[in-house]
Amino acid sequence: MSNTHPTPCPAPFNLAAYVLAAGAQTPDHPALEVLGSAPQVWSYAQVISDVRGVASGLRAAGLNAGDIVLLRLGNTADFPIAYLGAIAAGMIAVPTSSALTKSEITKITASISAKAVLQDENI
Repeated sequence: MSNTHPTPCPAPFNLAAYVLAAGAQTPDHPALEVLGSAPQVWSYAQVISDVRGVASGLRAAGLNAGDIVLLRLGNTADFPIAYLGAIAAGMIAVPTSSALTKSEITKITASISAKAVLQDENI
């Protein structure tokens, strides 16, 4: 067993800023790929722009740092973009399974006092 301990996160720590910082150095490199019948590739520049856009949109909708945002999204690129966007805005992103029922989501939303729900209309 090693006696080394991981370096703790700096305080304050913003996951979105940390994840996207490296991408700023290589904006044209692929950052996000969705494979399947219609593959899609986002560059770091696109992801950074989209994450900032989500953060701005949430603030424009009246949400503030520290607000809880419940994510009700499927297995698409929308999920990581929304997740990082909420975090970039200083909000608390709470991912949920797309398999949960309306009743289950309603209870969760109430119990965590979510200020907003980002939901795919097909879920």
